[in-house]
Amino acid sequence: MKKILLFISMLIPVYVNAVCDNSEIVNLGKLASNITYDTEYSKSLSKYTVTFYNVVEDIYLEYNNKKYSPNQNNEVTISGLEEGNVIDVVVYPNASDCRSSLLTISVKLKYYNTFYNDSRCKKYADNGCSTVYCTNQFLDVKPTLILFEESLKNTCEEPAIPLSKPDNEEVTLYDKIADFLLDYGIKFLLIAISLTVSILIFTNKYRKIKHGI
Repeated sequence: MKKILLFISMLIPVYVNAVCDNSEIVNLGKLASNITYDTEYSKSLSKYTVTFYNVVEDIYLEYNNKKYSPNQNNEVTISGLEEGNVIDVVVYPNASDCRSSLLTISVKLKYYNTFYNDSRCKKYADNGCSTVYCTNQFLDVKPTLILFEESLKNTCEEPAIPLSKPDNEEVTLYDKIADFLLDYGIKFLLIAISLTVSILIFTNKYRKIKHGI
């Protein structure tokens, strides 16, 4: 039985990736490392377009299970991309017998800042205040009206909200004395003043009685 299985396995053709050898992978990897890109955002469509450059005919790009071959200018364009995402574009050799990935290009598509150059930013800028919601056209966080207004207040109008002390912070003897004085110091002061006034009044009356006044 083992001999039969061995004979059958010898008849099955073995896949050998003869085209995609190590030296070619190295050369194609160098070509892939030359790829650059830029992003363009359409405010009317609220979508991104990413254009890749230096994509030679020996390689192609793949994104979202779709193959993108370079045009005559060695460029690849991927459009209709949502903001706030990170896309991973994989570079492959343009050979049917070679499926080894050469490079993965990650492109971060930031959120468009709808409050960029907003008229409400001007008075804060005149006062020397600055916030990314006024100065940056693209942000890592999706901008909202609440975040925009809070950013202006915290940066330019109101002091930063103080952090509360951690629950596990060690209380020192100085802290205990300070808390005690704050709690009872005023009471003791009023009692001391009352006692002092009472003593002065009693002393004055005693002197008058002693001298027959």
